[in-house]
Amino acid sequence: VKPGTYTLTISKNYHVTRSYSVTVDEENIALDVMIILLGDVNADGKISLIDCNMVYNHINETAIIADEYAFMCADVNSDGNLDNDDYDMLYNYLLGL
Repeated sequence: VKPGTYTLTISKNYHVTRSYSVTVDEENIALDVMIILLGDVNADGKISLIDCNMVYNHINETAIIADEYAFMCADVNSDGNLDNDDYDMLYNYLLGL
């Protein structure tokens, strides 16, 4: 790869796509990347009641999800809003519905 700045985009089914800016020079480059499962708001590797509570608290404005990527993980219906629809989808997922 020629030296320069590139955008590296990582995606996988049922995960939230993430892009990284990578600057390449004459040396070898190593970059750890991470993408998160859709609905895994706290990025612990699983969807749990903790994630539901984070969405609930955001909706009720008791604890706002300020991190843009965490917000995208919480927006399970991918409509750009974090609302009761997202909470219901997460809760129903936990119930196995």
